[in-house]
Amino acid sequence: MESTWVTGQNQAILEQTTHYVFSAEDHARIIDQIVTLKALDRVVFHDDKEGLLGMRVARWLESPTEKGGVFMDAAGRPTKVEGGNAADATGVYLTSEGIKGDAAWGTRGRWCALTGHTQDHTVTIAIFDHPGNPGFPTYWHARGYGLFAANPLGRSIFDPKQPAFNFAIEKGQITTFRYRVVLYSREANADELNREADSFAAQYK
Repeated sequence: MESTWVTGQNQAILEQTTHYVFSAEDHARIIDQIVTLKALDRVVFHDDKEGLLGMRVARWLESPTEKGGVFMDAAGRPTKVEGGNAADATGVYLTSEGIKGDAAWGTRGRWCALTGHTQDHTVTIAIFDHPGNPGFPTYWHARGYGLFAANPLGRSIFDPKQPAFNFAIEKGQITTFRYRVVLYSREANADELNREADSFAAQYK
């Protein structure tokens, strides 16, 4: 799939080529996303908590301990999020660094998984970062209200002690982002998620 990024002044700045690879294993469905960006002019992704690969999950995968609050987007616009009032919310995050629950937000790791259940149905959604990606290991914008995202383009926004990342692609340069999303129809443990991360890293050099 090919597309072009265009500014508000109608200037083409990036050419994007995206490949999706779908596969299946026992109790798992796998989606690999490979995004290649070619800069038509110098482009800077300023340090920010929004992006790069994200999804919204079902209400029952939200966190039962979500406190809610007012969250600001990149333009400073506030969004009010209610606390964990979904009676069936069961979601728990786990990162490759062993961080669990709501504490996963703003931490780094090569994978992050979200596990929950509805009635007798248990699932795990896992996102894997690739060691060849800019900003590896990514920061996890993993919120209890159902936003699950990998953001390699933020740094100081997550950790004020760090310098801003401000990732730049020079004119004519090409950069590639690779991610794997695995949907397990059961709970997945850290050992198998580490093996999957190793397999993903080896598959795409």
